[in-house]
Amino acid sequence: MKALIFTLTISLLCVACTKSFTNVEEPDLEISIEKMTVQVDSPVVFNFKGNADVVTFYSGAPGSEYQYKNRNTLEDAFPQLTFDSWRRYGAQDGLPDTTIALKISQDFSGTYNESAINQANWVDLTDKAEWSYIKAPGTDVTPSGVIDLSQFKEQDAPIFIGFRFHDFPKTVSQRAWTITNLRVDNILNDGTVLNLANSADISWSIVNILNSTRVWTFNTTQIQIWGGAAQTDENLDWIISQPIFLKRVNSDRGVSIKNTPTVRLDQYVFPGYSKPGTYAITFEIVNANKWDTKKVLKEYVINVE
Repeated sequence: MKALIFTLTISLLCVACTKSFTNVEEPDLEISIEKMTVQVDSPVVFNFKGNADVVTFYSGAPGSEYQYKNRNTLEDAFPQLTFDSWRRYGAQDGLPDTTIALKISQDFSGTYNESAINQANWVDLTDKAEWSYIKAPGTDVTPSGVIDLSQFKEQDAPIFIGFRFHDFPKTVSQRAWTITNLRVDNILNDGTVLNLANSADISWSIVNILNSTRVWTFNTTQIQIWGGAAQTDENLDWIISQPIFLKRVNSDRGVSIKNTPTVRLDQYVFPGYSKPGTYAITFEIVNANKWDTKKVLKEYVINVE
């Protein structure tokens, strides 16, 4: 009998210990905001009382809205392409020419060679853009204007952006083209701009078809080609982007202002908002161990004038 009582006592103690170690308490963190109305670019100061293991701050500005924390696709958006072009060399005229073309494909295989290019269907958008038509260096960096890509968003496939250069032997030098400030953006109904790709992060692949001595080049600011001097052989080259998914969007992200239980959080200063408006701030507050997690959301509205 005594042995049975002893066994039951030990079992109850073990259960109590297990419950104590595996369960975590709900976060107890009080937040006060020094000013609920601030000026543009003015810091917002948050003070804290209590403690929590992890605290993540969502400012409510585009790209940091808690409601879009898990969003990765878009339906109601208007995709568009913009870039600047600069034409040099060649015949001294102010007329459009056919040496440059802008094309979009949704069935390109992603194999960057002549055969794959020829097998793909390419929609020609050259006439949808404004192009530089001036020869003299530095005088005509021309914005393309907004090129609507909405016709490509219905198909569940990425787009490939292709620039094709084609020039011929002549008594003057062939054309040179420089494309800068390229962007693919999704425009939301409220005017929010979500960038999908730009000159700094887009990857390109070069496909030389004729005249391997003159090909496209690229870096994080531009793509560029110069066909060569007078009497240069016929030149045909493509530069094609990585696949770009018009319906995909990066999930909004918060800032981790406390990521360990051992460091105390007394104050956080947000640098400020760049535009006036009303912003829904969210603090995601978490206590956790490997057995259990407790999460609390605290939401506030800040007015920016």
